Amino acid sequence: MVEKYFEANKKMWDEFAKENFKVENEYYSVKEFLSGKSSLKAFELQEVGPVAGKSLLHLQCHFGLDTLSWVREGANAKGIDFSSQAIKLARIGVKIHSIRGGTDGAKLSSKGIPTPNIFSGGLLFHSRKEYIPTLALQKASEVLIHLANLWIKL
Repeated sequence: MVEKYFEANKKMWDEFAKENFKVENEYYSVKEFLSGKSSLKAFELQEVGPVAGKSLLHLQCHFGLDTLSWVREGANAKGIDFSSQAIKLARIGVKIHSIRGGTDGAKLSSKGIPTPNIFSGGLLFHSRKEYIPTLALQKASEVLIHLANLWIKL
């Protein structure tokens, strides 16, 4: 059942990638980006602050305009996306690694799709009191960034 929804969501984002790559609007403009304009909004730059020399992991990066805009700001930025169409449109070197945790990951691994169990730092999973302490979330993020950097070197 999970696979059905995953595939439907992936198919939708593959279609979005094809459409968004072609459009020229306030959200996506490959033409403006290639001419040097940042895709980042003023509030994003203000909220995040200076990034020069900092590491940034951009989840759901689509075809990478924002990720590359962060690089232009001086960040050591890496983008991750599950849409094969978005990755193809980004025209960058791609390394594919599956990550998924918990029971979903175990089920996928049993079907031959390697999915290491990545923790989130959460507690009391699948209960009404499930939560993630801020420090645990921060540490989990650090581990994911470290793993992403290792995978880039593979």
